[in-house]
Amino acid sequence: MAAGNHWYFVAYDLHKEAWRTFRVDRLTGPAATGHRVPARELPAPDAAAYVAATIATAPARHTAQATVPEPAETVRARTGALPQRVRPVDDKHCTVDLAADDPRHIAVQLLLLGPQAAVRGTPQLAPHLR
Repeated sequence: MAAGNHWYFVAYDLHKEAWRTFRVDRLTGPAATGHRVPARELPAPDAAAYVAATIATAPARHTAQATVPEPAETVRARTGALPQRVRPVDDKHCTVDLAADDPRHIAVQLLLLGPQAAVRGTPQLAPHLR
């Protein structure tokens, strides 16, 4: 499953007894065990929805919220934002939750939202948003 610039692998972790999302570029030494496990129901409609929900709720060092004078569906389509991060305020406005470990990534996300976005975030973001 691809999301953003990364590929993800979704699997049930028998040791943690939970579904997990793994970035493929971070896997080291994968090896087939030859063991078969019973099929399990994914806690989402499909793998793409599960990865999107997992990424949308992942912790990040920097967060901000933008209010955009456009409908939520328009913003989702134009930016490719995760559906869980874009919420309608009314028919003509939406809020977008922004999160990244690098504040410059939030600045790039804001560029995609357009010049009319009103931003709320931590003071540490200000130098990167100028």
